[in-house]
Amino acid sequence: QTTPRWVPRRDPSTTRILDIHMFDLRPTTPDDTELLWSIQCETLSEYITAEFGTDLAEQRVFFDEHFLVLSHQVILVEGRVAGHLLYETHDDHVYLANIALLPEFQRREIGTTIVRMVIDEAAESDLPLRLQVMTSNPDAKRWYERLGFVVTGVGDHHIQMQRESRRDS
Repeated sequence: QTTPRWVPRRDPSTTRILDIHMFDLRPTTPDDTELLWSIQCETLSEYITAEFGTDLAEQRVFFDEHFLVLSHQVILVEGRVAGHLLYETHDDHVYLANIALLPEFQRREIGTTIVRMVIDEAAESDLPLRLQVMTSNPDAKRWYERLGFVVTGVGDHHIQMQRESRRDS
């Protein structure tokens, strides 16, 4: 059983609360495969195509072979599917492998609140939080930088980033 969480969205100029959304996370089931694929297509397909030159059919083959559906959580906002999340705790770090929010749920503080929740969980374990973003998605890189992540490496297709635990930062 999960506990619903609240996301206040504020007016950036006045910090006045504009509205509040409740979100929840639920474990995925095998029945969620097509749901996660549709979220992946709607949120990341453009960047994957730009980065790797693959079409949707090739992306589906990769998804079916590598996407661990049962490791994800479905993000629900006021009972509606809003996206999916995957993060893993390792001995020396927490890895944020994937967060994807459907466009109608973006820019409403929901993603920021969820990433801050993962940051807090990493800090409770005194572990850094790591992730990577595609080089074709500079907006994601800037968003993570605003959340305190720094670039730790750059590869052909991905930028590695890390945020030290709050005890270290």
